[in-house]
Amino acid sequence: MTINSEIYSYLERIKNDRNQGASELARYSLEVLKTAINKDAAVNADQFLKDLSEVCESLYLARPVMAPIKNAVKLFQRKLSESKYPNLISLKEAALSIADNIVYTSLAAVNRIAVYARDILENNDVIMTQSYSSTVECAIKMGGQKYILSAIVTRSGTSKIGQITAQEIQSYVAKITYIDDTAIGLYMNQAKKVFVGADRVCSDGSLVNGVGTCLMALAAKHYNVPFYVLCESLKIDPALKSNEAELEEKNPNELVMQGVFSPKIIVKNPYFDITPPELITGLITEDGVTPQQNIINYIKKLSI
Repeated sequence: MTINSEIYSYLERIKNDRNQGASELARYSLEVLKTAINKDAAVNADQFLKDLSEVCESLYLARPVMAPIKNAVKLFQRKLSESKYPNLISLKEAALSIADNIVYTSLAAVNRIAVYARDILENNDVIMTQSYSSTVECAIKMGGQKYILSAIVTRSGTSKIGQITAQEIQSYVAKITYIDDTAIGLYMNQAKKVFVGADRVCSDGSLVNGVGTCLMALAAKHYNVPFYVLCESLKIDPALKSNEAELEEKNPNELVMQGVFSPKIIVKNPYFDITPPELITGLITEDGVTPQQNIINYIKKLSI
């Protein structure tokens, strides 16, 4: 199968997207799979499964740092392989249903995480956050319906993705302070809790997330501010250690235009960083709040 131009354009969108969180892109990947299923021209089940496998491979290679994309696609493949279907039509119908169920389960997980996060909040809490996470956004919105909250939102790198967070939560909090990433240390003593999302939680409990997250965790540790990672279990990778994680880099021209510096000066513009587990107060998933000392055991249970 040669991936058609429509599917290819969706793959390129995933590769180049810098505005959506990893969970959103995982669910979008399943919608791409549904499009591929509906448009596939295979005349038998074997060819259909081969075609679908090529699309799946392309999807989880599109953004390898984002665990939920690969995990969601792998889960889809596993569920499809677990049952036998009498003909091509029923196989396609089953594939569409499996994709829909994974999306539904993901959205339900985000809602449960938001409930658990809301329950650790208190009135007049100030929440600091970094990068963009639809799960964190949902938690702050839900918390803001019960408590008077304020937020400190960082610009989150050269892509300024923090602007999306600030705009999305503004109706649910009393006040938002929008700061540059370099001011995290200055404002951390005003925060009561830190909520961040995740692009991947590695087997050793380390967090891969938007660059600047590690610095925020270090500042939170210094000022004794609880640092919580909000993510569905689909983002956890029990097989990958943090030193094996691939970290994307953005265009260096976002920092300084080509030609300004001499060749001696190498410009690096990382998109992600790694936060070690000892800086994480708790991991909030659809299964509840897991304190730092229990995170490794929780990850191990997921791999069974």
